[in-house]
Parts: sequence; C-alpha cells; structure tokens
Amino acid sequence: TSAGAGAVPSFQAAPGGGKVLQVVNLYNGSGNITTSNNGFVDVSGMTFNITPAATSSKIYLQLLTNMYQTTNNAYFSLRWVRTIGSTVTNFGDGTYGLVSARAFGNHDFWGGVSMQLLDSPNTTSLITYKVQFREDGGTATFGLNGMPSNMVAMEIGA
Repeated sequence: TSAGAGAVPSFQAAPGGGKVLQVVNLYNGSGNITTSNNGFVDVSGMTFNITPAATSSKIYLQLLTNMYQTTNNAYFSLRWVRTIGSTVTNFGDGTYGLVSARAFGNHDFWGGVSMQLLDSPNTTSLITYKVQFREDGGTATFGLNGMPSNMVAMEIGA
C-alpha cells in the first residue's frame, strides 16, 4: 500500500481462502455409453459424492472425456447435475447443456471434450454430482472407443 510519494510502502497480509480443502477423483475406463435420446440421460458410472467442510466453500468440477457424433448436422450436449437431499439442480441450457458440439458431416466429430463448472452449493450436506448427455438428430457416444473418462471435484475454501 502506498503512503504517498517518497514514503516507504507498507505491505498487507494476503487474504485468506482459495485453498483446496479436498479432491474427489473418478476415473472411468468402462467404455462406450451411447444414446440417440433427444433428452438428457445419465452417463453410467459418471457420478460421485463430496461433502463440503463449510457452507462458504466452492466446488470446482472438471470432466475430461472423448465423444463421437455419427450424423451430419446433429449435435450432442453435456451438463452437470447436482443433488443435495431431494433438491436437483441442472446446470446449463435445457437443450445445449454446458458443452455442445455439432458434426458437419457423417462421422465428422471424434475428439476430446472438457466441461468445467465452479459451483457455490452453500451446504455442508452430502452433494452428488453426475454427468448427463443428450443427442439431437443422430447417435452420440460418450467414452469413444472405450477410452477412459475422468471427473474431478475440488472443494475450494472461501
């Protein structure tokens, strides 16, 4: 902090918070999950739980996977779903979720996909997070060619 021209600056303590309090990791190498459903469906094996230490904590979520889209001009979408007790929250647009990609030709989209979210659940109760995906106009595959998918949740202290 400056005390003015010619004065010796003073230093303040860094603010608290921002520390990683816990990490939950899910590695799913079980293979392909395919849908041609135009509504969101659960991705089998891509669900985990975390219990925050404080109501002020934030939860950072990350998904890494591989996707495949079969049909020209069709798209897939992914989203996170949070459940606390009987309260369910879907993150993202009702059609496009948080991540969406369209194929511009038949069998045109093959590749890695990432989805992140910083959630502020305001609870110390058990939270369940899961991944859902949907398809519009063709068939989409989550976990292309049996490649593994990875989900991570990090509790960040406020």
